[in-house]
Amino acid sequence: TTCYAAIETANDVIYDSYILGSESQSAALVPFIKSLWDRAHNPPLTQLIAPKGPGSFTGLRVTLATAQGLSIAFSSAICYAPTFFDVLLYGHSTHTYAVIDSKRGDYFVKTKEGEPIILTPEALLEFQNEHIGWRMVAEPDLMSTDFVHQQGIQFFSYEPEALLKALLMAETYVPPSGFEPFYLFDPTFKKSEKSLY
Repeated sequence: TTCYAAIETANDVIYDSYILGSESQSAALVPFIKSLWDRAHNPPLTQLIAPKGPGSFTGLRVTLATAQGLSIAFSSAICYAPTFFDVLLYGHSTHTYAVIDSKRGDYFVKTKEGEPIILTPEALLEFQNEHIGWRMVAEPDLMSTDFVHQQGIQFFSYEPEALLKALLMAETYVPPSGFEPFYLFDPTFKKSEKSLY
């Protein structure tokens, strides 16, 4: 698992990533953010932005709980909680759809104007055939999945820096108490031996 964070100052966007070792995300995230804040020379935080999903239950809970804590420490900061779809689709045309690997053998998919859906690999191929000429956007990790690699699927992939900048721009205001995770569930899903969760 990799943690990402960014701080936008008046002159620059300072960003970094941290690959978790034996420690948990909850133990590593705050020190990681603190080190980034120190590199930015400890500016007052006027905005807090944390993606609320979709994603893993634990990862989202840790991220949003951290944001909730920071909103208490920086009580004057305006809080934003975009979905990962908001971030991936930010700045793209209407003929664009975002794909997120659920890490459970299927994919979260959303068009610019549509509602999010959950698709199996086979259904994703069918969806792509129905949307020829559309742009597919995804996070960089999607290319590492066996299905995408075997099918030779081409898509617009954000590099981490660009993804973080899009996160800073895809502002969706919430009150501090509004840091609630956004989950997508497939009621027919059954945990398999290959599942990461």
